[in-house]
Amino acid sequence: MNEVGTYIRVSSLLIIMVFIAGLISGGIISCLITFQQINELKNETSNLRAHVSKLWGSQNITYQNITLYQNGTSLVKIYEKVRDSVVLIRGTLAEGGTVQGSGFVYN
Repeated sequence: MNEVGTYIRVSSLLIIMVFIAGLISGGIISCLITFQQINELKNETSNLRAHVSKLWGSQNITYQNITLYQNGTSLVKIYEKVRDSVVLIRGTLAEGGTVQGSGFVYN
């Protein structure tokens, strides 16, 4: 009877050790995969930053002040008079798309 009890203890101990080894190896593998994914994301972020920086550097911005007149009145003055009357109209189509337009509100 003593040998059977020892056999059960050794078997239980072996199963527990295999389980613990599996947990440890699974944790290590998870950490390595996560670390690799983090490094890939860092590289992608770095590449995107470089690309955005390159795009910003290639922009050529020119500022001009242009005054246009319509019947002796500048377009800025016309806009200031009518800007509160301008409306934006948005709609949803039955098919699921959207449409947009603009117009004027008047009495």
